[in-house]
Amino acid sequence: MALHREIEFYHTNEFTITASAPMAGPYDMSGTMSELMIADRVYDSPSYLAYTIFSYNNVYRLYNSPSEFLVQPYDSTLPPLFDGAHSSSQINSAMPSVPSRILKPEFITQFKNNPDNPFRIILQANDLYRWRPRAPMNMYHCAGDNLVPFANSQVALTNFHALGATHVQLIDPYPQGTHGTGAPYCFYTAYQWFETLKQ
Repeated sequence: MALHREIEFYHTNEFTITASAPMAGPYDMSGTMSELMIADRVYDSPSYLAYTIFSYNNVYRLYNSPSEFLVQPYDSTLPPLFDGAHSSSQINSAMPSVPSRILKPEFITQFKNNPDNPFRIILQANDLYRWRPRAPMNMYHCAGDNLVPFANSQVALTNFHALGATHVQLIDPYPQGTHGTGAPYCFYTAYQWFETLKQ
């Protein structure tokens, strides 16, 4: 979805998009995903939270040190794992099953209560539904997704339609599918759609 937006904003002289098929993405970073990550409940891939904070901080330089937002010992044990040599499984093993427990309580409180919180503002800037696609788009997402909630696609669809992009659709090819088990159904259904566009 981000690539579709990038091409339509800046590269129409180089590429023409016939259609795109984004799948099970975290389109609603400031809403659905942030609520999930700061919740006090078990999450199957806690590394997602750490990846998000570290990568955004690398780009936007929101904090000078992990100690500003992470509790001990995670402020020192987690950063070395993001060296490109450690898998998400290894990072998951080094984290608590409730990902928000790596965060300082004051960080969570400030994030929840301050609409001008710098990290919240950056997440809003990275929401992927604040534009109007010109080319057709089918979003594929399974309602049973356990890692990237289906609500991401629902929020994106509602906003796209509100902006007049009625050629954007949401397809659930396998409602009971999780993020992993639903992927083949998403791929195949998108493939079938792309085949019709070639004719």
